[in-house]
Amino acid sequence: GYTASPCSPSGETCLHQAAALGQRTICHYIVEAGARPAGRQSPVQAEKAQDTELAAYLENRQHYQMIQREDQETAV
Repeated sequence: GYTASPCSPSGETCLHQAAALGQRTICHYIVEAGARPAGRQSPVQAEKAQDTELAAYLENRQHYQMIQREDQETAV
């Protein structure tokens, strides 16, 4: 996975912007392409857009990716 580069002057990534607009499909595509929803900004943006399902998805993906990373580090 990768952490997406900022795509706005304020430092937001495309994932942050898609979450803020409640664009579930776009968020799914970005995450499935390998972006890591780092920090709480993406889920918070989704909550502000009143999309609790998207916020939960982003939090779950973040948690899942964190566990995967820990498993990889443990295996080395």
